[in-house]
Amino acid sequence: TGLKTATRFLAGYGRRYVSQTVEKIMEYQGVDDLDPHERKRQHLLTESLWENLTESGITSGMKGCVSGYFFAPNLEIAEGLLAPYVEDGEWKCRYTESKNEYIVEITSSLSYLSLEMLIELADVFMVSALEVDARFDGFELKTSEILELNRKKRWKFW
Repeated sequence: TGLKTATRFLAGYGRRYVSQTVEKIMEYQGVDDLDPHERKRQHLLTESLWENLTESGITSGMKGCVSGYFFAPNLEIAEGLLAPYVEDGEWKCRYTESKNEYIVEITSSLSYLSLEMLIELADVFMVSALEVDARFDGFELKTSEILELNRKKRWKFW
C-alpha cells in the first residue's frame, strides 16, 4: 500500500495546490499503525527542515524533488522497500550498503513544495518503512537546484 499511497499523494497534492484548498487530501492507510511519538518527532524535524529551506529562499509552491532516506537491516528489506516505487516509474530509487545495513534513497518526481506536503510525505514514507520493517530517517532537498529550477526567466528584446 505504500506505493499506491505515495503515488496518490503526489498526484493529489498537485491538484490540491492548484485549487488552493487547505484540507488534507486523505488519511493515509497505515498512519494509525505508526508510533505516535516517532511520528511527532519526524514532524518536528520536518518543520525545522522547512524553516531552514525558507531561510534559504525556498517558498511554498516552488517545484522541486524530495529525497527520502531509509535504513534497512538487510538486502531483502531494502529491495522490498524499493520494489513498488521502481515498478511505478515515477520515483528514482537506489540503495547502498553501509556497516551491516542498507541506506535506501527514494526521490520523488517534480512536485510543488510546502511544509504540509513534506509532513504528509513523511507520513507516507514512514508507513512504507513500517510495512517492510525498515526505518525512515528523513528528507534531503537540494536548495540550489530548487532555486535554479524556479528562477524567473528574464528575456531581453533588442
